[in-house]
Amino acid sequence: MKAWFKSTAPTQFELYYRVGNGYWKYWTASPLVLAAANWTQITRTTPPLPAGASGISWGLNIQANGTITTDDYEMYDVGP
Repeated sequence: MKAWFKSTAPTQFELYYRVGNGYWKYWTASPLVLAAANWTQITRTTPPLPAGASGISWGLNIQANGTITTDDYEMYDVGP
């Protein structure tokens, strides 16, 4: 997965997956990336999706008070 961001606080990808009954479960997060005043691309290859997952939700968050602007999210299959 990829996304572009600029922020005043450290950021990371945070991922959740949906199970059969429609509930969302925390899956994983990327390591923190330092704040960036200019547009910066962040990339992450995730572990395999947990068995029984029926959906995925993900985005960038910040780990302190501040602001984040994001753009151009991409998700792709890199295969087995």
